[in-house]
Amino acid sequence: MSVSAMEPNLLAYIRTNYSDYSADLFSAFLYRCGSFTKNGGYSGFLTPYVWMFIQSYEKLRRHIFCTQTIETLVQFEYSSFRDATVPVCMFTMKKDGMRRSGIYIRLSDFKGDMDVQREKTMAALNDRNCGYVYEADSSIFEMIPDAPVAYWVSPHTAGLYKDHPPLASYVSPRKGCSTSDNDRFLRRWFEVDKHKINVRCTELRQKDTIEKYWFPYNKGGGYRKWYGFNSYLINWYDDGAEIRDIPSSVIANYKYFMKPGLTWSTLTSGSFSIRSFGEGYIFDNGGCCIFDLDEKKDYFCALLNSKVFSYIFGQLNPTLNFQSGDVGKFPVIYSPDSRIDQLAEECIAISKEEYDCFETSFDFRRHPLL
Repeated sequence: MSVSAMEPNLLAYIRTNYSDYSADLFSAFLYRCGSFTKNGGYSGFLTPYVWMFIQSYEKLRRHIFCTQTIETLVQFEYSSFRDATVPVCMFTMKKDGMRRSGIYIRLSDFKGDMDVQREKTMAALNDRNCGYVYEADSSIFEMIPDAPVAYWVSPHTAGLYKDHPPLASYVSPRKGCSTSDNDRFLRRWFEVDKHKINVRCTELRQKDTIEKYWFPYNKGGGYRKWYGFNSYLINWYDDGAEIRDIPSSVIANYKYFMKPGLTWSTLTSGSFSIRSFGEGYIFDNGGCCIFDLDEKKDYFCALLNSKVFSYIFGQLNPTLNFQSGDVGKFPVIYSPDSRIDQLAEECIAISKEEYDCFETSFDFRRHPLL
């Protein structure tokens, strides 16, 4: 039961007595059961597996790592229960505070109900080399930011997070606005009077948002590297006064509006991809951005579009939701190289030329077949 579903008395009790574990009722339950367990005793649970990865459960994870050993864990596939599609795991713990390895079985790649899950579990018990059985201890998890139970990550990959500074120490990953009413405030560039579009603006001043108040807007999109997905405009009349009047709207990181940077789609159906953009943009939660790049822009555009980034980042973020905070934690070995910059510039130029060949681009001039 999440906090949003708790009745007031229960919510107050949980926050008063289990404040560090109050993200969900089962989180407090896990902590309480740990206190009931005798030293050397065992406990077993079937719970949602969100506690293994999400930041709001970090204190619960670290408490478990310090006081108990996860001896076995099975992570089921979403559709394992016929009547519900839920992320669940089954695990046992021993209360001893020892740093010993546990056995983890990852069934998330095997779609099917509990019959399929049971079959794959039995196969894993009979053959540890089946490819989805892992052995790991919590010391590996604690090398990684937020200490997720990423049992499939190798010690070498986890060590990269410990030994090298995060991306956010070099540049500024940021998330942007939420209008609360995109149908009202957003348009494609070809839907707006061109005389009211304000492009390539270098500084956002209120007086410049009266006559030309439609600004380019980074809103994300699908999978596309290097350049593109910049067809949206936002109505920023009178410095966004109408948007600011909506209580649920969010105007975040205003000082970065109009600055050049890199952007990616926060939600996507595929892999992570990042694109370069110039001056004059406002940006959305769905199109997170990186700023303060200066001469590092091409280098980081190349890095974040590389297979190295895709592999390491994908290891710790198996979802399709790429938040700015997650990207900012990526470990970086920064080694400037003019050849990398040149190749990135070439990739951006090729992608822009291809994107501008179609009418949906603001810079479209002529179709390539004509």
